[in-house]
Amino acid sequence: MRTTEPLHATIVAFDVERSGGRDDHLILRMRSDLRDMVAEVLRRQSIDPGIIDITDLGDGLRLVVPAQVPPSELLDPFIANLAANLRRHRRTAAPSARLRLRVAVHMGLLHRDDGGWAGLALVHCARLLDSAVLRRHLEAAHRADLAVILSCDVFEQVVGPGYGLDPDACGQVLVMEKETSVPAWIHVPGYPHPSTVPVVEEPVPAAPDAAPAPIVAVRPASGGRWRRAAPRFWSAAVVAAGSVAALAWLAGAGPRTGWVVPLAMLPVCLAAGVWHAWPPSAVTWRSRHPEFTIRMLVGDLFTQVDADLVIGFTDTFDTSVTGDRIIAGGSVQGQFLVREYGGDKARLDADLDLALAPVPVAAVEQRSAKRLGKLSRYPLGTVAVLGQPGRLRYLAAYSRMGNDLVPRSSVGGLWHSLAQLWDAVYEHGQRRPVAMPVVGSGLARIDQLGPEALAHLILLSFVARSRETPICRELRIVVHPSDAARFDLRALGRVIDSM
Repeated sequence: MRTTEPLHATIVAFDVERSGGRDDHLILRMRSDLRDMVAEVLRRQSIDPGIIDITDLGDGLRLVVPAQVPPSELLDPFIANLAANLRRHRRTAAPSARLRLRVAVHMGLLHRDDGGWAGLALVHCARLLDSAVLRRHLEAAHRADLAVILSCDVFEQVVGPGYGLDPDACGQVLVMEKETSVPAWIHVPGYPHPSTVPVVEEPVPAAPDAAPAPIVAVRPASGGRWRRAAPRFWSAAVVAAGSVAALAWLAGAGPRTGWVVPLAMLPVCLAAGVWHAWPPSAVTWRSRHPEFTIRMLVGDLFTQVDADLVIGFTDTFDTSVTGDRIIAGGSVQGQFLVREYGGDKARLDADLDLALAPVPVAAVEQRSAKRLGKLSRYPLGTVAVLGQPGRLRYLAAYSRMGNDLVPRSSVGGLWHSLAQLWDAVYEHGQRRPVAMPVVGSGLARIDQLGPEALAHLILLSFVARSRETPICRELRIVVHPSDAARFDLRALGRVIDSM
């Protein structure tokens, strides 16, 4: 069958752990047992195997399941039934014939031609299945027979909203395989959470790309961040003292004038140490190919008058700051209402309604469930573009507003939302500079990562996307002075330099 239009499908891929160490007889039994096991699980769920395209991967299988089968059914009870079958198999099989599986689940658009299925979704699923982080989890989970990795799409669109698997039994990981660097989610049946699996983490390798241009501007900070600066200052002071002693020895300690030169150089050495040790207020990095600039600075987001701004919102695009019950007045979102709209909530809501009119509503809450605020939910990653060219505001929904009025975010949701943000900037921004806060580090915080790691994630997303398509001339990440102590801009500068 040949298709000219892409078809949406769920992809489930299986790989048997340590299959390469088996002889021919064991490999043949492994393949037969795996096929029978998967077929039996499908039969138990009354899923017609005739509508599923099953590909033999040599040491595993890949299922391409059409959209008529809900993806949630390929998680629950599929995963639980598969785990039960593997446990039964373990009781009767010799240790050399035991099956332990890595399973990857993804969904997306695929093309079909005379040679079979093709598409980026298949490549992405293969990267997840072969990822080192999934291998480490299965290897460490001694009482489990399989470990499952879910793509961001599957988690955010299926598991997160409450279908298929318990979201609390899934843990976020970062998959870095070849050209792929994306968040994903791991589930290990038999463990309450992947964090309880005794995994020995390995250091993440540096990106293999050619070395970019170095940091070109670092200026001393004006604030009082002595706590971060003190260790570096004392190191510099020790070096300065050693230099003075060496110069004194070379000059000869006998004549009184022998100490003049080293003593005169002491203030210079100490000043150089302070300059080196003091935390910078800004770091700037420039890429030549493609051409763009990243700048991180301590300052006020709303004074970046030469840049378009990014403001983080929730999926309900709530705007009320009354009593800080829905939106905190001191948050970036609250400040946006006050400083850009003069506190005129009705005008902001009218602009939002106009910007969101083309976007389908994902769900509508009942007033009995969500007692305050707006009821319409938009897809995570929705970007409402307000303003005019030369003064645009990108309102990006990267977190979900709970009915209890507590916003909740995830690394996967942020990564997905950043991808949608760059699309909007590319479409509307005319390559003007863009300024944004470290989204996810405020009240709608992402607890899995600290503020500096969140900044790292934003930078990684921007650089990766810019190497595909130039987005803007400059990305400016602005840290408010009250949060400056939470960030080491010098260290983040080295992170940027390593990209």
